[in-house]
Amino acid sequence: MERMLNLLLLLTLLPLGAALSAITPEEIIRRMEENELHETAYAEGRMITTDKYGTISRSFVSWSMGEEESLIEFTSKGEEGQKILRTADEIYLYFPDAAEILRIQGSAMRDSVMDSDFSYEDMTGDRGLLNDYDATLEGEERIDGNESYKVRLTAKRRSVPYHSQLLWIDKERFVGLKAHKFASSGRLLKELEVLEFEERRDKIIPMRMVMRDTMKKNSSTEFIIDTLDLGISKSSLAPSRPSRHCAAVRKHRAVYHLACFRLTYLEIDLLAVGRQVSFNTPTVSTLSHEWVDRVNALSPFAGIRWDIAINVKVLTLDHLIEIYGQPAFCKIDVEGYEDKVLNGLSSPIQVLSFEYLPVTRDIAIRCIERLASLGNYRFNRTIGEDRRFQLSQWISQQEMKTWLEACPPSERSGDIYAQLC
Repeated sequence: MERMLNLLLLLTLLPLGAALSAITPEEIIRRMEENELHETAYAEGRMITTDKYGTISRSFVSWSMGEEESLIEFTSKGEEGQKILRTADEIYLYFPDAAEILRIQGSAMRDSVMDSDFSYEDMTGDRGLLNDYDATLEGEERIDGNESYKVRLTAKRRSVPYHSQLLWIDKERFVGLKAHKFASSGRLLKELEVLEFEERRDKIIPMRMVMRDTMKKNSSTEFIIDTLDLGISKSSLAPSRPSRHCAAVRKHRAVYHLACFRLTYLEIDLLAVGRQVSFNTPTVSTLSHEWVDRVNALSPFAGIRWDIAINVKVLTLDHLIEIYGQPAFCKIDVEGYEDKVLNGLSSPIQVLSFEYLPVTRDIAIRCIERLASLGNYRFNRTIGEDRRFQLSQWISQQEMKTWLEACPPSERSGDIYAQLC
């Protein structure tokens, strides 16, 4: 059996007539999630985003098999061939104009899918709410004429995408009616409302819902299922012939794991364009073309190729602080983009660090000047991966700038630390 619509998040239904008088919040969640389990499923649908720039509709098809495996492929003209794969606890992206599959993890799970109000985690769901959240019953409430349980979920660990959620679940049918998702600060991040349901095989399935990202002004995204087939044969999921790229990508466990589950859709010609992402050395991927030009011929960068170009969504430090609160420490290591990151900070952080390369010392100097404009900072430095400070006493911004200006280009790189006085 399998979770049917990882796409459809948390909101599904138990067979009718399953209400109990003294039900626990955990039982409410389990009954709601039972409806998400199907052996195999195929769906076609649309994702319609409306914001200040207008409305855009993107079509997709999806397959799911087993509790942990699903694949979404976008079919609309602008996004045709882009894919989102979920297997176990991992999410992978495939872009037709990139040379490899990219793994999404950590905070990137919260990033928007194609500027919609859905994140990657929202789109692909998870393996069970009670694995990640503690549940409490906060009472009952009438929603659009339906009596519902009001259940609060609180994250068990920091890695869970949302710190807490509020779910309104129909008392009679155990179907999710709406959900609110919160940051650790208590700020409301997302609002989800189910608008239409259909009964399939004695289960009620959400077919149309709307997500609103409260961090985006006047933005909403409708998620619509136009075609849904449950219990399809596994043989129909397999490709008609092996992909000619199978050997090249077999080293990716996720690709190999789902090789018989439409993932050999990788028959699209792979192109290596741009030079911002280094597949073999991903730790030096960068947003700065200029930085690549300056370090490309230098040791230890001489043998590195920046062979993939992708579009990524970025958030300013101000935006991140608004969502997650003020950090005690912030480390910035973005390969030549450090000064741009600090330009997105309008209030001082108590302690932070940023990487420096002597050959691109002007970037580090701009970082120091930016921090000096925000507060009274003192500075220190480390070399390479050594965690020991090089200076016995913290120095002024002018002293650190003077040292950088005199630093030979052949000197080793390191990190500069800044601390508010």
